[in-house]
Amino acid sequence: MSLKYAVVDIETTGNNIETDEMIQIGIAIVQNQSIIQQYDSFIHTRLEIPHFIKTLTQIDQSDVLNAPHFYDVKETIYHLLDNCVFVAHNVEFDLKFLQKYFADEGIKFEPKYTIDTVDLSKMLFPTFRSYQLKQITLALNIQLENAHRAIDDAVATAELLIASIQKLKSMPIDTLKQIYHITKQMRYDIDELVFETIMNYAYHPQNVIKRGQFYVFDPSNESFNFKWHDSFEAFYEMIIHSCNYEYRTNQYKLSEMFLNQMLSGQEMAVEADLGSGKTLSYVIAALYFITLKKESVLISTSTILLQNQLLNQEIKKINEALNINLPVQLIKSKHHYLSIEFIQFLMEQDRDNHDSMILKVQLLVFILESDGDIEKLNLNGGRKIYFELMQVLFDQTNVHYLMPKQKHPCIGITNHAHIASIHHEKLFNPFKHLIVDEAHQLLNYFLNQTITDLSYERVKYYLSQIQKTIEYEMTSSKKQSLNMIQKLQKATVEFKQANDLFEAVVLRFLNLNKERISLENDQEIISELVEIYMIFDQYQSLPLNTTINKLSSFLVDAFNPLIHCLMHDQNVFVEIKDFNKSKFTFSFQQHDINTLIDTQLNHFQSKTFLSGTLKSLESLYKSLNIINGEVLQYQQPLNIKAPCFIPLDIETYQYTNRQSYFESIINYIVYFLQTKNAKTLILVNSFEQVEIMKTYLQDALENVVILSQTKNTQTSKLNQQFNDLEECVLIGTQSFYEGIDFQFSGFKCVMIITLPFMHKEDYRLQLLKHQLDHPFFEYTLPMAVNTFEQATGRLIRNKNDQGLLMCFDHRLLNANYKNFFIEKLNKFEIITGDMNQFEKLLQNLS
Repeated sequence: MSLKYAVVDIETTGNNIETDEMIQIGIAIVQNQSIIQQYDSFIHTRLEIPHFIKTLTQIDQSDVLNAPHFYDVKETIYHLLDNCVFVAHNVEFDLKFLQKYFADEGIKFEPKYTIDTVDLSKMLFPTFRSYQLKQITLALNIQLENAHRAIDDAVATAELLIASIQKLKSMPIDTLKQIYHITKQMRYDIDELVFETIMNYAYHPQNVIKRGQFYVFDPSNESFNFKWHDSFEAFYEMIIHSCNYEYRTNQYKLSEMFLNQMLSGQEMAVEADLGSGKTLSYVIAALYFITLKKESVLISTSTILLQNQLLNQEIKKINEALNINLPVQLIKSKHHYLSIEFIQFLMEQDRDNHDSMILKVQLLVFILESDGDIEKLNLNGGRKIYFELMQVLFDQTNVHYLMPKQKHPCIGITNHAHIASIHHEKLFNPFKHLIVDEAHQLLNYFLNQTITDLSYERVKYYLSQIQKTIEYEMTSSKKQSLNMIQKLQKATVEFKQANDLFEAVVLRFLNLNKERISLENDQEIISELVEIYMIFDQYQSLPLNTTINKLSSFLVDAFNPLIHCLMHDQNVFVEIKDFNKSKFTFSFQQHDINTLIDTQLNHFQSKTFLSGTLKSLESLYKSLNIINGEVLQYQQPLNIKAPCFIPLDIETYQYTNRQSYFESIINYIVYFLQTKNAKTLILVNSFEQVEIMKTYLQDALENVVILSQTKNTQTSKLNQQFNDLEECVLIGTQSFYEGIDFQFSGFKCVMIITLPFMHKEDYRLQLLKHQLDHPFFEYTLPMAVNTFEQATGRLIRNKNDQGLLMCFDHRLLNANYKNFFIEKLNKFEIITGDMNQFEKLLQNLS
């Protein structure tokens, strides 16, 4: 007889089991992978249902007023649940509430088995971004129209349980046995579900192969057989027609230019207007080139947004229209992938807790259906900490990574960080042709690669792990010799000394009250860091414990280059974000920027650099040998001149008067938002400015939805939320100046609060200042102009867009470098004036 599952969801007046009460219960009975019975009832409560609960559940007082008391339905509910596996999404909550209600009626309710579908989902769907019921059901195409209604949630959770059983049934029997042995040790009874699957096993898995003790995903070996024997022009027209795109002559010429560049094996730099269709142009050119020459092409982007556009729009649409499977591969270094040996190492660890056991099952499932890319795995909380610790302790020499192997010519997609990385080894050897989109960001990635970071949190984390290991060694075995105990006690003292010294160094910088500090040859700092280093160094090889040895070795490797840079007067910077000790970081330069650029780019036979805003960086990129020739400009005329308003009756911005500056501009922003039905993007230069602006607007406006970026915000998620709302305001920092898709069919407004200059202590400027004659005009200004131009491009992207650009910074009109910015406004009608002129402008735009 197969197991019977009672899937339960209850709604309550709150989360406190002692003071809150049940208001609804829903039960779905599952057997043989089908829902065979349902039960749904409101439950009478004597409590007032809080407004939040009413809004969340759509249950109000009228629903429960004449509903049965629990004692009226206790027998029915008990008999439904009896002899069933008790299942719920966050089972602890529902079970404890029910047990209390049954206990109040003199009934002891202790189900033999319980299963939490939160844990089950984490294990069996390891790539899902969220394990909230609504998000899981969305990902699995399970219907859930009325979330937070008990019966709807219970039925959706039952469907989730059935989907989980079906997934288990599709796995190799050896994998199921491995999962069973892990789950048998866990606090809920998922092992019973796995055991039943094993006992009724009758499936032969597809697309898997045995590697060591594990089954892993076996990708298809099919080659790309698409052939084309006609001209490129005919090829281009065929794709445009098949995908139902509009044929544009200028876009075809741009695509043809990309193709000829690859065929010539030379270099080209192009500035192509936003909205010109450059992405589709180079995808078509690359596909034709692969078909013609049987050589791979590598495309590098700066943002995940553009990578997603490539994969989920351009390439997906061509695949569907032509009924082909383009040879596309995401290219990352091997350290982004799992290895069989690491999984084996992790499985052998016997000091398990709940998180580590979930992680082990996640990995067994993940390698069955994935290429082993760690970034696809949802790791957070305790699982993430445990995973990263195991990575440090694991010896990664002579391992076999699960990264995909390129067997045929393909379009490779990577990011600028990998292009610039000194660690990509032979990753790009199969590629001789490079297309760099968003090339205006490439230099920043090269600069990032020249430096190494040592953060306060990293040092403290490994010191804490060393201390925990010492404590474990001293208490876990009664057979430790007296000599060993004395050595461990000495280690405790010395690691505490290293910790105290490090804290003192950090505190000294905190007391300077600066967020960024450039260090010179500070002998006192060097002396203290050397003393810390010497403690770590002696414990690399002392025969205490291999974990202590490895963690000490890691700390030695981290401190050694920092001390070397300080001793040789190389660039060393300290950054303390928000003056918060936990955000303290040493950054030090280990590589020369020119050498790095030459080494990483000279491998490619042909190189194409393109961006919507590359011309402003031409001189800088030439001086650093990123590009050699002129930047070609490809313009896509839209015949639209949107207004750009610059107020004249506000203060001139200075960092020291930023509070009064914001007070002087707020009237303009509030008036606009109260007058115009629009979607508005407000761009500032720091999170401090985000908070100032948000506070002012919240005080002045009641019925306007205000979204704001924080340091922990995922840009893509906030951008999606912004696009989902009809009329709202988004306040963002420089990460919103570019790479976001500002979607709105109505009137749009982009407000630039201050010109986007980097901080004078920015590490990028410090890295280049000795290589440039005039750092401000050669680097700081071009980068600010480029960022400014990116911001203006958020507004008008096609012929149907309409909107207003506002810039409040008077330096745009008065500074000696104003023309660098003004020339980027050639697609706008510049209007200046006071509030009266602004009011008239808005009337004319109505």
